[in-house]
Amino acid sequence: MAVAHQYPTKPLETFAKGKELRRQHAKHLWEITPGRVEIMGLAEIICSIPAGFDNYANHGYGANFGRIMDDRDLVIKCLEAWETRGFGRDSCAICRVQMGSMFLGLQNLSRTGEHIQPTMAFQVHLCDNTAKAAQILSEYYGVPYLTVDLSNPSQTSRAAREFLVSQLMDSIDFMIRVSGKEYHDEKLIEATHNEWRTLVTWSKIYELQKAVPAPLDARMLHSLLLPLTNQKEKKEVADFYEELYQEVQERVKEGTSARGFEDARLKLDGIPPYYYPQIMRYPEKYGGIITASRIAFTWGAWGETEDGLPFIPLTPQERGLELKTREDAVKSLAELYLDYVPNIRQFNFSRKIDTSWRLAQEWHADGGLYHMDRGCKGVTAGGAETVTEMRRRGIPAMVFEGSQADPRDFDLAQVQDAMDSFLESLGLTRIAS
Repeated sequence: MAVAHQYPTKPLETFAKGKELRRQHAKHLWEITPGRVEIMGLAEIICSIPAGFDNYANHGYGANFGRIMDDRDLVIKCLEAWETRGFGRDSCAICRVQMGSMFLGLQNLSRTGEHIQPTMAFQVHLCDNTAKAAQILSEYYGVPYLTVDLSNPSQTSRAAREFLVSQLMDSIDFMIRVSGKEYHDEKLIEATHNEWRTLVTWSKIYELQKAVPAPLDARMLHSLLLPLTNQKEKKEVADFYEELYQEVQERVKEGTSARGFEDARLKLDGIPPYYYPQIMRYPEKYGGIITASRIAFTWGAWGETEDGLPFIPLTPQERGLELKTREDAVKSLAELYLDYVPNIRQFNFSRKIDTSWRLAQEWHADGGLYHMDRGCKGVTAGGAETVTEMRRRGIPAMVFEGSQADPRDFDLAQVQDAMDSFLESLGLTRIAS
């Protein structure tokens, strides 16, 4: 058995601060605050819109998702609660878990055992599942709902920009009308700057993954993403990512590795299974490290050159642009998401295929792992074509089947066997333990 090449490694000091931000966010969500604006939905997109209120809570689809994912039996109970009401298994696995938890009374259940009543359901429509979920939330809790359509295939057109701006302006009016609360444009403007800063800084961190050895691995990247996904509009979160960026820069300068070895650099496509994130570290048994994750990439802000190569845009402040009004902020958010956030473009299959192999190439991957996810048809669509294109360009790639949130669709032994064969095909052997 082989012994992996050794690099210096050390713990990431800012990791504890990221965990604390997650803890504070959960505590904030479960505080019983009379009169607070309680929002269900949003799907972690354009989080600045509700920031104009003095006090609000963005629950997403429910803050208990992580706790549910840690309990396989509870996950299945949530899924079955969805299915027994006549909904199909072919819908989004995350939505199925979250809506099932709602039917079981877990979605809005606080740590102290109290149920928080939403003020509204507000959802950014990336796919039909997310829009439908907002309607079901609305009907179940008896609250108004609104969806903002971001699924326009002509996202770079002037008409698409104007359409999104008009929807976001209307959504603010909707929130004011439903909540009866005062809305402060200056808070929206500040949040917009923070949202830009958070996503751009995340891209700077991700770009440092090109270094050999890589300063972080995929498991670390996905853990570090959590404050970004649901708190990106907050100053303390934007500040955290700038602090993290400084530390990762130092790791690159010192040649500090994520795990202390890197005999093969791998790229992961698709959402890893939330109930078994350990699969991202399975290649370590062979000295391999997943240094690039397409999902982690898509949560940043990236432009594309004429040659299709990614670049990191400047924030409005870096360009000297002053946001003075509500409309200025909304237009800036529309620019950010339509022009620079790959997560919005993931359902454009030709661009997805192109982005995937370029990501493997630019981040120096020796091979690719593709999660053929039964739990998300949109993320998985184009998967076979992506793998074919990567192989055509000389990048070995393998497929494993599963689901991001339904453990009934994941066979661990089968996935490990497939990875064993693939890693051995790269010339790797198991590391002596």
